Amino acid sequence: MTGRLELDHLDSGGGGTPLVLLHAFPLSRAMWTSQVTALAGDCRVITPDQRGFGGSPLGGDPPSLDVAADDLAALLDRLELDRVVLAGLSMGGYLAMAFLRRYPGRVGALGLLDTRAGADSPRPWRPKGRQPCSSTCCPRCWARPPGDLGPRSSRP
Repeated sequence: MTGRLELDHLDSGGGGTPLVLLHAFPLSRAMWTSQVTALAGDCRVITPDQRGFGGSPLGGDPPSLDVAADDLAALLDRLELDRVVLAGLSMGGYLAMAFLRRYPGRVGALGLLDTRAGADSPRPWRPKGRQPCSSTCCPRCWARPPGDLGPRSSRP
């Protein structure tokens, strides 16, 4: 097992079935605030921040879904949770699938929200009909001052 970074997390402490909600890229566990509030009376909701997001440090391991899955397993060990319902949005869904692959006995049910079952394409994403950005364009497009909400040439 790799990883084992101590993830920052919120634990609703409620009773019932433990539900782990995994956030999307590039967000944090804060994206689940409304769901935690709505579900905390029915189940125990755990929302971790993944490495480098929210309150969790990046750590020294090269980033990978397997390392992130091991981090999640270590968190569940610390919380003394053997089996959980696991749901992930986008990147969180990728992590949920990696966790299921590495720890199948620890997942009672799986929710995949706006995610993909296959790997991402190696080609960069761009809006339909647009030409790919050049390597000199993207750094300029993404290096904008805070509050500049003008159009970006490489993403909507």
